[in-house]
Amino acid sequence: MRYSTVCACKWLIKFTAAIIVIVITFCIGLHSEISKDHNATLVTPTPTLSPEEGLQIYIKNLSSWQDHNDSAIVNSHPYQYLIVPTKICKLNGAVSDPFLLIVVKSYVSNIGHREAIRATWGKDLPSSVRLVFILGYLDFMKSYIAIESNRYKDIIQEDFFDVYRNNTVKTIMGFNWAVDNCKESQYTFFVDDDYIVNIPKLLTYIKSHHKYSKGVGLYAGYMWEKAFPKRTNLSKWYVPYKDYPCVYWPKYVGGGSMMISMDVATKMKEAFPYIKPIFIDDVYIGIVAATLGIKVRMEGRFSPDYKPNNIGVLYSTHGVASSSALIHDWEMIKSKIRK
Repeated sequence: MRYSTVCACKWLIKFTAAIIVIVITFCIGLHSEISKDHNATLVTPTPTLSPEEGLQIYIKNLSSWQDHNDSAIVNSHPYQYLIVPTKICKLNGAVSDPFLLIVVKSYVSNIGHREAIRATWGKDLPSSVRLVFILGYLDFMKSYIAIESNRYKDIIQEDFFDVYRNNTVKTIMGFNWAVDNCKESQYTFFVDDDYIVNIPKLLTYIKSHHKYSKGVGLYAGYMWEKAFPKRTNLSKWYVPYKDYPCVYWPKYVGGGSMMISMDVATKMKEAFPYIKPIFIDDVYIGIVAATLGIKVRMEGRFSPDYKPNNIGVLYSTHGVASSSALIHDWEMIKSKIRK
């Protein structure tokens, strides 16, 4: 019995020693591998790009569209006009092209908003200014839009569905029509239908630009800088990394109110087919501007907030609650606008 116990103890000691040797050998090998990896990292570090550098590389890659061919098209805009206006520019019956073309982005069912604009800030425009409304399509509105168009002759409509995620499609339609039909116009002003616009002040602004900059190179409005894409899919403005990989957007003008010289509009129209669209239209225009090397001009008097009492010094103000509110507020403030 004593002999068996002694043998068992010797066997246990040998087994334990063997396990200790194995563990020590494994640890030494693991340490060696970790040291190798650490040394390799020191020799060839992986570069980390700053948000600014990442954005610059993204924009630089996009700019390769200028070596384009038909196979490079990523934004074909395969839509057809359903309604076009008359007597806005020379190509559709006017005597001349307007100095300023105002393009109002409007939801197809917002008939009241359009009527209110025609009765307020869009009424009795100077001969150098003309106004059109751009709409998408909804079947139940077809007959109403036909009546409205026949009456006013100021509607541009294509056959895409008029939903929020088609805002960029709508904006591109406006650029296409303006550039193709009003070639001698100097400026185009894109504005949403929930704004009040001070036309005399707006004309003073662009006439000054035309005098000192010969009417070229203008992309102006309320500028947003280092705005972050929404990365949660619960957001209305959600954009996944696969659609836009950068930390923040390039500088851009709020799309509800942006002034663009016609030479810039023409360059952008030529670039649209070769730059992948993002459904947030003002951001997309900012990406296109950055790709083309067009500078954004910050102008705070294109107000993103509703300040009707300051309309005398503003170019535009955003946030009219309804068509009736526009008519009411206009009666209260129109005396502030100096013609």
